[in-house]
Amino acid sequence: MCILFLVIVGAQQGDMCTGNAFYGCSRHGSSSNILNPVQSARIRSSRGFNFKYGKLEVEAKMPKGDWLWPAIWMLPKWYGYGNWPASGEIDIVESRDGSLIMDLSPPAGGFWEHGGLQRTNVQNPWRYATKMAPFDQEFFLIFNVAVGGTAYFPDHLNNSPYPKPWSDKSGTAPLDFWKQKHNWYPTWNPYVRNGEDAAMKVNYVRVWKLKA
Repeated sequence: MCILFLVIVGAQQGDMCTGNAFYGCSRHGSSSNILNPVQSARIRSSRGFNFKYGKLEVEAKMPKGDWLWPAIWMLPKWYGYGNWPASGEIDIVESRDGSLIMDLSPPAGGFWEHGGLQRTNVQNPWRYATKMAPFDQEFFLIFNVAVGGTAYFPDHLNNSPYPKPWSDKSGTAPLDFWKQKHNWYPTWNPYVRNGEDAAMKVNYVRVWKLKA
């Protein structure tokens, strides 16, 4: 049996250092439990640009191809209210088969009340903050294109004429996905325009900062 070893960086999504959580330092693969067969780059502005309040405008072309998961999102510069998700996450774009536009103002009880979390037994980590918490901190931008993943593409979905090539309940989801490469890889147009159809293309990012 061939054993593969891969060193990768990061633990939680916004971490700058390596860590053991979520395969942050190393991951082993085998013939039955392969390493993720597709990898792509991620751009984040955490070391150069962060902002608290303002207006953000992005013009970008989303990738084309089966089971691609492009995202433009934001995470806090510091985990002021605790590790994810307590310190917040802002999803600007997560594209699959349609579009969603939302304009939300927090109620008097803040986002804790908006989420109905006061009905749980969890203690509110934002109880001494403003009603904008946890979004009253500086956030940075992230641009990435993921592939597949569990709990995002429901098992009943299909990209006609082929059904989803893995199950969220499978213990070998990456391997199941890879075995169906002949069905999904051609939809990425890998041999046309140097495979750029399967890439996220960002034309510009504009931010207008507002005073707190």
